[in-house]
Amino acid sequence: MTRHLLFSLVLLPVLVHVGACDKSPESKEKSGPGAGATMAMEPPIRMIPPGKKQQVVSSNNLTSPALPTELSELVAMLGQPSMIPVRTLYDTIKGYGRQALEPLLEALGDANHHVRLAAVKLLGEFKEFAREIAPHLIALIEKEPVIQIRSMAVDALARLELFSEEVQQTFLKALDDSGWLVRWEAVRGLGSFGEKARSFVPHLEGKLADANNWVQLYSAAALLRILGTSEKAAAQLEALTLDADVRFRLNVVAQIELLPPSTCPQTAPALFKLAVDPDVKVRRVAAKALSTCAPGLPRVPAIEEPLKRIEQDADHSVRAHATEALGKLK
Repeated sequence: MTRHLLFSLVLLPVLVHVGACDKSPESKEKSGPGAGATMAMEPPIRMIPPGKKQQVVSSNNLTSPALPTELSELVAMLGQPSMIPVRTLYDTIKGYGRQALEPLLEALGDANHHVRLAAVKLLGEFKEFAREIAPHLIALIEKEPVIQIRSMAVDALARLELFSEEVQQTFLKALDDSGWLVRWEAVRGLGSFGEKARSFVPHLEGKLADANNWVQLYSAAALLRILGTSEKAAAQLEALTLDADVRFRLNVVAQIELLPPSTCPQTAPALFKLAVDPDVKVRRVAAKALSTCAPGLPRVPAIEEPLKRIEQDADHSVRAHATEALGKLK
């Protein structure tokens, strides 16, 4: 009797341990909706390089959803609502290299305009295949009814950095597109080509009088990028400082700051006007731009006197930038 009792006492902890082990991780995962707060959190994304997709095995791990392993599935996600960040999706598709071209070019004809737009954006990043992609983008621009897609296709052509005769003809047509977004991308794109776009100077000068002020601004910037100096562009920049929209005036300064330093003598008159703008935000960024430009400006009364007046501004930042600019004049 005593021996049986001792055996039972020894066996009891072992049975308890075995019973606890029966509660596997899988049974915990299937405890029902709302079982844990972690399920409500956005699951992390597990990227799978295209070259290793043969190593991928199916998984029901709900806490780590993977990107699709097939290129066709990835392209099908373009323009669709998804928890996967757009940049992650784009980079994964780009990882397929030339293999990605065919499905992306097919997506240009998709009935869903969101898919067409996404495909156009991504194709503009395949510079190594520019000659293969450009004809398809050009054909799309000719027939695409959605202005935003036409404008993005022009932007994609510029990002491909191919300036063939066919591309030039497309830019020429885009300058007269009915949608101002398309004209805007056309003048902006031409500016990115720099000296190569010199033959477009007369057309860009004509766009300084475009019906849209954004097209006017980027036409002036494009002319200065291409020529380095342009009295017409400089005069238009000055005129645009009078625009009623403070956001637009801020953007005038932003575009001037992106120009080569050699254009400072051309852009200084516009910056001087903006440095006495009614809005203090505009005055601050304009005064800062002047301090950046100052090393390229001569120490003459026409430059010193406006800066000394700006030194008397009510705002400390404006005054400090003006003083800095005065000290940098050559």
